[in-house]
Formats: sequence, structure tokens, C-alpha cells
Amino acid sequence: MIADIIKNRAHGKPHLVGLSLGGGLVLKLLEKHADLFDRAIVDVANHEPINGHGKVIAVVYIMSLLKNTKLIGQLYDKNNAG
Repeated sequence: MIADIIKNRAHGKPHLVGLSLGGGLVLKLLEKHADLFDRAIVDVANHEPINGHGKVIAVVYIMSLLKNTKLIGQLYDKNNAG
């Protein structure tokens, strides 16, 4: 899907930049569609899928819902007390 968007909308060959999970995405794009890109910068990429990444995303989502709650405020105050 990403390759199709690039084929249809890019003016020339774009540069790719990927960091961490985005680096893995860049590596996959280059593996299958290297002819579409001019250059790539990849840092801290894992070329293998990460097992359990859905759990990490779920925890981040739940924490984002809690960020403005009283409990999180109390924990923040406790950790930053001088």
C-alpha cells in the first residue's frame, strides 16, 4: 500500500528515513521496492517482526488515557517531591 502511494504521488524518487520501528518499515520497503527510492537513512532498525508489539501499543494507549487523572498527578508529585 505504501509503495502504491509512492508510485502514484511522488515526484521523482524520494528519500526514506526510518528510526526504530520505522527503520524496520524502511528495510521492508527497500527489500521489495528498492527501485522506487533514491536514498535511505535507517537507524536502530530491527529487521525481524517484534513479538508482542501489540501489548506495548495497548499499554501506551492506556497510559495516554490516564495521563491527566488524579492518580497519575499524585504519582508525579510523589516522585518529584524535594
